[in-house]
Amino acid sequence: MASAAAIALAVLTVCFATLRVHLKGGNQCEMTWSRPSYRPMATATTNSNTTDATDCYRLLHYVDGFSGFTAESPPKFDPDRLPLLFVPGHLGSHLQVRSLGVTMVELEAPIDVYTLDFTHTVTAVHGSLLWEQASHIVDAIAAIRAQYPAPAPPVTIVGHSYGGLAARAAVMVPGFVPDSVRNIFTLGTPHPRPPYPLDASISRVHDTVNAYW
Repeated sequence: MASAAAIALAVLTVCFATLRVHLKGGNQCEMTWSRPSYRPMATATTNSNTTDATDCYRLLHYVDGFSGFTAESPPKFDPDRLPLLFVPGHLGSHLQVRSLGVTMVELEAPIDVYTLDFTHTVTAVHGSLLWEQASHIVDAIAAIRAQYPAPAPPVTIVGHSYGGLAARAAVMVPGFVPDSVRNIFTLGTPHPRPPYPLDASISRVHDTVNAYW
């Protein structure tokens, strides 16, 4: 429960900081300073020999220098810590995880932070891209949980923009393991419908996911 509260507090901190900027005009919030590095992790997808355009997607373990570790430090997967996966959205970047990651360090939360690199994909233009990302989320969850002693802890997901919809879609992907996800937090996700329905396929994804949930 304490870990879930820490995640919720970190997410709310980012949300309220953004809201404060919009209400007051200009950047009135305090800066978060970080020393990020990213440790690549293999997944079932990255280990495959496919030639799909999304083959360049990566799973990364976020490590902050303020924690005393770097990406070159030997990884330690404490069974008492819980994994958190950040999923970027339309044209998003894995670098957006930095504020969330360093906040966990500052809170001394027992949370290991991971992020997916979707290479700034324009997810909102076609439904097939979102389903591809949902499949990568399932592979990422399996790879993350494999690092921890059994019984592996469930993963908490924080999805930004279309990353939130991809996270919801992931539970519908074949191979998804029930109870492998603890919570899904979404930030700025257009849940009801696409803001710009450029292709019918993305509208169908919204309808399918919302009908399932």
